[in-house]
Amino acid sequence: QHRAVHPVEPVPPEIHHLEPMAFDRSMKGNDKWGDCVVAGIENDRLVSAKTIGAAVTPLTDAQCVAIYQTISGSTVAPGPGLVMQKALKWAHDNGWGGSKLLCFATLPGGKPAPREYALRQAVNEFASVILGVTLHKSQEYPATSWGHIANDPVVGGHCVAGGTETTTYDYIKTWGYMAHMSPNFFSNYVGEIDVLIWDFQWFSLTYARQVSLVADYQALTGRTWTGPAPVPPPPTPPAPPVPPVPTPNPWPIPPGAKSARSEERRVGKECRSRWSP
Repeated sequence: QHRAVHPVEPVPPEIHHLEPMAFDRSMKGNDKWGDCVVAGIENDRLVSAKTIGAAVTPLTDAQCVAIYQTISGSTVAPGPGLVMQKALKWAHDNGWGGSKLLCFATLPGGKPAPREYALRQAVNEFASVILGVTLHKSQEYPATSWGHIANDPVVGGHCVAGGTETTTYDYIKTWGYMAHMSPNFFSNYVGEIDVLIWDFQWFSLTYARQVSLVADYQALTGRTWTGPAPVPPPPTPPAPPVPPVPTPNPWPIPPGAKSARSEERRVGKECRSRWSP
């Protein structure tokens, strides 16, 4: 269960980071409720949309809390928290703030290096991911650098959005500000990593990628794809016709010379005029 809550409405620390979501200081209800999974999904949606220039309307804090209450069944803060897969399934089935979550997938586990490579690939193509992490006391607000400290008390599970194609540990989005994970934190305290594919991202994918994604979805889930159909590229227009190359005269007339045929025509004309009555 992921339910880490910040106990009071904080004043966000000064962050010097030009990542697509640095402007968004919204807590999305996670200052009072254990809705970090809802906040993580919403941050992923906003990062993904902004990265490709898609227009989406952000959810308000009240809307995030309402979704959390619906999924968890809780009406008393902070609530029990949420399982990431359960929240993603709800988003897939019910829509999310005017967007449609087409599908989602958990990145493969294993050693840090393969996970790092998979994370970079996912973020390179889909802009963001959500991560389930084990949060410690030293990572609570307003900490902007998440590392490993010996004997650091565990606070609980937490969900964040983030990732970057160049440096895996570059940023995460939580509690309305940016924080950085160290390689040590990523190796030891990052559990589940999910990639989310939204409807507004579909047309930014190539036709070949759309086809392979549909095939992968159906093979992995055993379900029929109900999202948009792959869109083939427009046909290549035919090349313009090549004008014919004139055939050169095999017997060219030298410059200044008279054509024999022209001379025959002239003589014939004179003869006709001489014998005409």
